[in-house]
Amino acid sequence: MSNKSRRENAGSKSNPFAECSTCKHKFKNERYIRCLKCPKFAQCIQCLSLGIQNDLHFFTHNFIVVEPPASRQLYRENWDQEEEILLLYGIKMLGLGNWGDISDFMQSKTALECETHYINTYINSTNAPFPIRKILPEEPLPPPPPFDTRTVESAPSEGHAMHLKEKGKREPTTPAEYSDFMPYRHEFDKDKDFENDGEILVADIHFNCRDEQSQFLEKVEQLKNYNRILTERRFRTAVIEEWDIHHIEITGKNKNNMTEEDFDAQVLKGITREDKAVDKKLISLAPYLGKEKTVNLADLLHNRQKKVSLIENRQMWQVLGVKSLHEGQLFNALNAKIKDDKIIPSEIDDWNDRIHKYNIKHGKSTSTEDENLLEKEKELISKENLSSHIYLVYKNLLIREFTIWGKLPRSKLRMMPKEHQRHLEAVYDLCVELGWIAAA
Repeated sequence: MSNKSRRENAGSKSNPFAECSTCKHKFKNERYIRCLKCPKFAQCIQCLSLGIQNDLHFFTHNFIVVEPPASRQLYRENWDQEEEILLLYGIKMLGLGNWGDISDFMQSKTALECETHYINTYINSTNAPFPIRKILPEEPLPPPPPFDTRTVESAPSEGHAMHLKEKGKREPTTPAEYSDFMPYRHEFDKDKDFENDGEILVADIHFNCRDEQSQFLEKVEQLKNYNRILTERRFRTAVIEEWDIHHIEITGKNKNNMTEEDFDAQVLKGITREDKAVDKKLISLAPYLGKEKTVNLADLLHNRQKKVSLIENRQMWQVLGVKSLHEGQLFNALNAKIKDDKIIPSEIDDWNDRIHKYNIKHGKSTSTEDENLLEKEKELISKENLSSHIYLVYKNLLIREFTIWGKLPRSKLRMMPKEHQRHLEAVYDLCVELGWIAAA
């Protein structure tokens, strides 16, 4: 029978044993013993501990402990004064929240009853942290949780042997498994987490009313430093989980040789050398931009880089006199086969075959552009070592600008890229000479 039940039973009827049968001590709300062989014999705890006996009662007789009658309620109908004191003392000694230990200490209330009573009577009081000074009705207990609360063997980390066996693995292959990541706690193993010795900062901190101001401030600063470590841990873990970095499979040849650049490309999907250079710079912003914005920005930059490379390639074709897309593709193929200014011997047969197929498909490349040029234009092209196509581009540009603005001073040519200025000036002089444009 629990202490609570015994007190209630004892308090429900009048007490016939008002005093100790040996020392005549009056019982007042205290425990005493009652002999099972001597019906009218009662004894206080002090006499029992000394083994005092009389002509009829011997200390070898069996006895029971009689609990004092229940004290009156103080704040709740189902909580008496003694229980209130035991609850508060238990919280002070065992710590707020350790309801199981507090329940064991009290013996008359369950952990749920202790927690519910303290929160509703003290914490949720309008006079918190003090209770309302009147006896409130009995507080109903909350319903049991809708999940299984029974204890089970803990295997929280993904690298636990049980989880690896479920996945059919003999050894860990992802960072989450290497680092013993615990997904439900959103934490890594304490020995593998960021600043894993951070708890040392607060391990021996105890605040005391006798602390000097400097000691108190030093302890507060230690707590702040520890909080910074916790904040950084949460931040880093949130980034890892958002990008799902910890589940990237790292196996085989790249298990120990995966470079930072390889990782950046794997996350942001860069392919070319230029894309990977962009990814390397962009990845440092990823924790602050978020995954969606970082991936979108990387895609935009990769696309821009692709177009820039395409434009530069086409400009090079123009400078070299490439007249068509097919010629340009042939030129690129040739470049890929050249090393140290020579075609790689193993690529010669392939190149000859490619040229043969090109001539069959496209025939000899001819152009009617030269046929429509004046002799002075042909002389200029030869003198300046220009292709007909590039010369016509320059000529069309100058005539178009003159038509739009009505004038085209020679000084305007200085605004053009330096690599084109000399040729543009030569074409400009010829156009002025032939009367196609007027010098300002």
